[in-house]
Amino acid sequence: MNITKNTTDNLNAVLTVTVDKADYQEKVVNVLNQYKKTASIKGFRKGQVPMSFVKKQYEQAVILDTVNEILQKSVSDYINTEKLSILGNPVPVIKENIDWNADQLNFDFELGLAPEFDVDLSKVEVDSYKVQVADEEVQKYVDNFAGRFGSLKSLAEVEAEAILKVDAQVEGQEAKPTFIRLEELKDTAAFIGKKVGDVIEVNANTIFDTAEEAAQQLNTEVSEEGVNVTYTIKEINKAEKAEVNQELFDKVYGEGTVDSEEAFRNKIKAESENMYNKEADKQIINEVVLNYQQLS
Repeated sequence: MNITKNTTDNLNAVLTVTVDKADYQEKVVNVLNQYKKTASIKGFRKGQVPMSFVKKQYEQAVILDTVNEILQKSVSDYINTEKLSILGNPVPVIKENIDWNADQLNFDFELGLAPEFDVDLSKVEVDSYKVQVADEEVQKYVDNFAGRFGSLKSLAEVEAEAILKVDAQVEGQEAKPTFIRLEELKDTAAFIGKKVGDVIEVNANTIFDTAEEAAQQLNTEVSEEGVNVTYTIKEINKAEKAEVNQELFDKVYGEGTVDSEEAFRNKIKAESENMYNKEADKQIINEVVLNYQQLS
């Protein structure tokens, strides 16, 4: 196999790939031998079909697939090896009446070359930002991890921050099971102190901030005037945060990755700062581009 590049101008080139029969023949034979073992052709027992029949039915398609695999890999490898900077993907030049029995097959691929240019940034000045994450934000992450990996505790009655499993019935419609987090409600007075089996009747507007929020929770249309909802309490639970200990560290970062609360907090801080500093780098690039455009 051979690949040559012909540069037509500063922005265009053509790759010509010459594939010899020897480049694909062995693989084609192996595939056809596998087909011979499983081919089902009328008049022959399975596995006893003559190779001439197998070739007649499958050979050209196998050659086409095999050559296509060779072309894709060879063109990609050539571009990477030669470090060609191209725009988009190589575009194959369509050829008609290819003789697949020929000893050599030639294929052309058009390339769009990325233009070369120089940018003088010596006069561009921008501020560089390095973000330091405060201990208060690290604590928010710790609390979030403790909540995510915590557990549910069953309660005898509804209290603040409880999580309720309820059947919700909207104005005569069929009741649908759903969950309610009291901390997300506008007004929790109708629920506090209730027990499993109790029924609460409220207007959606009294417990949700907006009609859109109510509609999303109830999975039905809700007007600005609200709708009357009947809740039947099925379960009362409360999320308990996980302890900040080795078990939590292992769940968050993998076993043994951090071995103390200090290391846990330091890792959270480092990851957070890395995330923010990536955004800061994007900001620098944006400012460099803007400043360069203004100078130009």
